[in-house]
Amino acid sequence: MNTWQIPVNIPLIVDADDAYGGALAAYRTTQELIRAGAAGMFIDDQKHPTKCPFLAIQEVLPRDEYYGKIGAVVEARNKDDMDFVVVARIDAAATLGDEELLVRAKACVKLGVDVILPHMIPPTSKLRKETKQAIKELYKNIGAPEVWIWGQLPFTLTERL
Repeated sequence: MNTWQIPVNIPLIVDADDAYGGALAAYRTTQELIRAGAAGMFIDDQKHPTKCPFLAIQEVLPRDEYYGKIGAVVEARNKDDMDFVVVARIDAAATLGDEELLVRAKACVKLGVDVILPHMIPPTSKLRKETKQAIKELYKNIGAPEVWIWGQLPFTLTERL
């Protein structure tokens, strides 16, 4: 049995990092994950090779290049499996600031992603100063519905925003 054919009985979401290349590679990666039976994928905005955000500052792709990848992933998803979940992980805040995070998040929503994961908001960020209110505002600015948030930051929010 090929390792791509091992059945699982729970939804599998794959961290596809930067989708292993440009827009064409992102399209193909999405197709392969759908064929393999994955329920979804994370795709981030880092330059290749990607780095763990807890270990190093990431360089991120220019907007147009990232949007091209996201568009390709959404196109492949729409063609092959509308139930496939696309998660846009956005690391831009750490190097480019809060506004860039918001711009990228809004664009990803318009392109058709299912989930936004703003990642590694730096300690100096306005978004971190008044955490609960800032995250509530971030999601409102993106156009997301009210959500429960458990963060990757050094705190955990367990109450509804």
